[in-house]
Order: sequence, then C-alpha cells, then structure tokens
Amino acid sequence: LGDLIIHLLAGVFHPLLQLKDIHHLGIGRHGQVRRHGASISIYKNHIGRVIGNFIVPDATGTHDHRRTGPTNLLTASPPIDIAACPILRSLTVHGLMGENRRLKFPYPIITIGERKSIPINTNVPAPFTHGKCHGNGTGFLPGFQVMDVTSIPESIGGGITEWAKISYFTKWNYTYDNKYMGEAMIRRDGASNLGTNAQYGNLFSVSGGWIINREEWFDADWVDNLKLRASYGSAGNRPGSIYPQYDLYSASSSYNEQAGALISVIGNKDLTWEKTFTTGIGVDASFFNNRLHMVFDYYIKNTDNIIFNVPVTGLTGVTSIYKNIGKMRNSGFELSIGGDIIRTQDLTWNVEANISHNANELKDLYAQKQADGSFAVVPVIISDGSSIAGTINRRLEVGEPIDTYYGKEWAGVNPENGAPMWYKDDANGNKVTTSNYSEAGYYKLGTANPKLFGGFSTSLTWKNFDMSAVFGYSIGGQIYNYSRQEYDSDGTYTDRNQMKLHDGWNRWEKPGDIATHPVAKYNNLDKGNSPSSRYLEDSDYLKLRSLSLGYNFNLKQYGIQNLRVSLSGENLFTLTDYSGVDPEIPASSGSVMGTAGASVYPTVRRFMLGLNV
Repeated sequence: LGDLIIHLLAGVFHPLLQLKDIHHLGIGRHGQVRRHGASISIYKNHIGRVIGNFIVPDATGTHDHRRTGPTNLLTASPPIDIAACPILRSLTVHGLMGENRRLKFPYPIITIGERKSIPINTNVPAPFTHGKCHGNGTGFLPGFQVMDVTSIPESIGGGITEWAKISYFTKWNYTYDNKYMGEAMIRRDGASNLGTNAQYGNLFSVSGGWIINREEWFDADWVDNLKLRASYGSAGNRPGSIYPQYDLYSASSSYNEQAGALISVIGNKDLTWEKTFTTGIGVDASFFNNRLHMVFDYYIKNTDNIIFNVPVTGLTGVTSIYKNIGKMRNSGFELSIGGDIIRTQDLTWNVEANISHNANELKDLYAQKQADGSFAVVPVIISDGSSIAGTINRRLEVGEPIDTYYGKEWAGVNPENGAPMWYKDDANGNKVTTSNYSEAGYYKLGTANPKLFGGFSTSLTWKNFDMSAVFGYSIGGQIYNYSRQEYDSDGTYTDRNQMKLHDGWNRWEKPGDIATHPVAKYNNLDKGNSPSSRYLEDSDYLKLRSLSLGYNFNLKQYGIQNLRVSLSGENLFTLTDYSGVDPEIPASSGSVMGTAGASVYPTVRRFMLGLNV
C-alpha cells in the first residue's frame, strides 16, 4: 500500500531548562559553568574595563564597557559590586537545544578574587531578555566603581527588554508508490507582543505532488521529469514593536530639571496575528536528457488582519497605534527556464532565465469615524518620512495597490518666466496648470511595484576555460528620488551641492525656453523642489551582477590535483534612465519603501583575482 511516514512533533521554542539537580554553581574561568550539557554565563555591564564576562574600572579612570580582556576572572581585582547596576543583575542560560534566555539574578553582591557559589532557582520560567547599562563621567576617583563619584557625571543610561514566543506543531508526510506525495502541518503559535486577548494563533498547511511521468500509461521518452504540485496554507506575522499591546509611559522625560513621565504608547489588547493564506500550483519539468528544464508557479496570497501602525491625532502625545486594519491580496507567477544550448565533450554552453510578476490589491480597510459620528471606510494617506524637504505620500485605498504614490502632479516649467508648474482641477473638473504650489491638486501618481522582474545567466565551458555571467532586470516600477529635492532644488538649499543635469535635461534661462528645470535662484522660494511627481522616476534597469573568467591548469604530473586561476567582478554596469545612484534602493527598517533618500549609496563594485589549489 506504500510507505507512510508520520512525524509528530511538539516544540516550545523557549522551554524551561529542568536543571533541578543544580543548586549551587561555582564560578569557573570567565564566569562559565558547564554541568549536564548546559552552560551559564554571568554578565555585568558595570562601567569600566571588561575582564572575561565582568567589567571593572580601568586604572586610568577612563571607562569603556566595549573593551574586552583575557584576564582570568578568578584572580581579577578590585572586587565588583554587581548591585551598582541592578538593571542587569542576570544570568544568561544556554540550553541543550540551542535556545538562549536570561534569568533575573536577584543576589546583590559577587566578590571577584575568591571562588563563590551562586544559588539560583532554575524552575522559574523567564522570557528572552536584553538589557544595557552605560554612562560617562569626568574626574573619576580611584578606588570606586560607581559613576556618581565623578566630578562631572556627563551621562547615564540603561534599559531592559523582555519578550517571549512559543510554538507547538505536528507535521505529517506521506509517499505512495514513489509517485504520489502529501504533507500536512498544524501549528499553534503564541507571542508576547500581541494583544493579551489574542496572543495565540492557529496556522496550517497542506500540499501534494504527482510525478506524472512515472505512470505506466505515460509514454514520452523525451520527458525526463513531469511533476504537478499544489498547496494551501497559512503563515503568521507579528508587529516589529515589542510592546504594542501595553499602555506605556516614558520615564526619560524632564521639565525644569525635574524627572517626569509622559505617555508613549496606547496599547491594543486585541492586536492579533496577521495571517496570509496562500494557494499555489506549480509544474516542474525537464526534457531531452535534462538539456531543457523549467519550473512554473502561480500563487494567490490573501492576507487578513494586516498589522499597521495607524496614525492618530497627537493631542494625547501619541501619534500612532498598532491595529489590525484590513485585507490584502497578492497574486502572480514565477517562471524559470533553462538548458544546455550546446553540450559536447569540449564545449558546454548553458543559459538560464526567470521572470516574475506580482499584482497587489488592498481588499479591505478599517472604518474611521466621520465628522457626523458615523464610521466609513475611506482612503488613508501615509507618509514615507523622507526628510526635511517634505515627502511624497502613499494612498491606502480599497481596490488599489498599497504602494500607490499620492501627491501633486508636476506640469513642467512656464516658458515665459521659468516658474515651476503643477496641475489642479478647475471648477469644471478639467486639469489646468498653476504656479502656486498650495493651489495644486492631489492625484494618484503611480506605484513602486514593477510589472516584471527577474534575471538571466549564462555559463560557457571550453576545455579548461570557463566563463559565467549573471544579469538582473526590472520593468515597470517607479522610484521617488527624494535626494533630488535637496540636490536638484533650483537654489532652494544654498548649503548643499547641486547635482549635474543629466543628458536631456536643461535649465530655463530666458523667455521662450522649453526646459525641464525651472529658473535657478539663490534662496529660491518658488517651491519647485516641493514633493511632486517631478521627482518620480522610472525604476527600469538591466544590471550585470557578476562576471567570472577562469582557467583550470592540469598539473597532476607535479602532484597538484587542481589549480584554478579566476578573475571576477560584481556590479560591473547598470543600464537605466534613473538619475539616482542605484535603481535598486536598499530596505529601510526592513521594508523597501520605493523612496531614495539623501544618503542612499550604490551597490559596491568589486574585482577579485582568485587562486584555488
């Protein structure tokens, strides 16, 4: 009946280590003790010089907690009072399964210079914890270990964060007759940074495969592999903030040299898992003795309970609240195809290519309170927070992509006086131009998401020579080049260098000029560099990501099995009309916003000469 393989797993990602037989742990070299496969390290971020896992004041009176030294912990002196920085009185436990956690350590004093025993209770569960304590001061008195003895205590700071997550899951695999495959998984996850009313979520996945060419009725010798795949399942996401579920105050505020606290977070006890349900089908195939192969995937991803830091009025001192706000759909395909164009004894030429497309649509959004007291779903305008010169906005609207640019539309330069122009709607709803920025209207301007993207590569081998190249491309997206608001500002910012005009650009100089750029003025107040589609550019590009040339020497008669010399380069050229430094802008805070800031640097171009023996 076939082979049935079942994996039943239950895992807790931070289980409590049961070290019941350990009651007193002697401090060994560098503060580490190993007993029954576990180790415990003691950390003390007291201001001073680090010795092993401890920090003691430097004899010079200069304090730097980042320096480390190899001194034996057992003979270090002077003695350290761990209570001097109580926020980090803790133990870090490295468990048998590789999990790390820090247990609070309430015992006040450890004297370095003699062996001590540390009583701890390992039966108390604890979350993941991170803490720090730091300070600077001038005029340090020798013989003391605390910063308040300095004549000028310049700064002091510290903090501690705790979080936890837990998961249980079971996974089942099934294979029958080496032709039919199935897999199922169910899991339950909990996270401390979700609402106290909804910290746990249930996730699942099911998938199956059918190797068609292994059927008895299949009669096509030129097909080496033909496999059909299908899957459906869910994945969870949680907020990047550690404590969005709690009402919090910030105790770092002061007024007139008096300490105080201000509200910093409005918590959401109902904040729950963001879930993405993915339906996918795919085909794997290879032909002609694997000289040609292809992989095709089509997917639909429906995301529910989208987690978003929703902007709110700042009257309470808080400008945003984490909420589950709506639904979103991503759908698209990925196609990879490749093979050996030439395959002989001395010459092999291989070509690979892939192309992808993704369409995004916001399906639902949270309702907002209107002026009449009712609630309605209306578009949400968000900022990408570029910098001092203002920013382009994004418009979250049901039925539209979530990366839709929203702002004022650039209308060019007035040929009569060189003033900047934008569009606005007149009384009849027709678009007309204006040189008054405040009168200009707001429009949907485009999206950051490209229509097509992917890459292709080729490799060539002839006798002992080899060559390979990898290319990448993107078609149909847009980038908001914020850096031009500062460096292509028509003289608005006199303290910044101005970029050289690209080919095809020209500056207005006299009446009648048809120009791409307004007249330049010192301390220009025409607002031509204000956020608009003037700085929205196509992000199309073709990039040579890598190129490698090599030669393999046959020196076996000299006892050398292999000797290869190679020359390679990365990011050798980019073909694009984009005026910025690199159309592949890096991620900001973990996400690609589609906005090039003033400090974006291009991908490094490098050359390498290699010798492999």
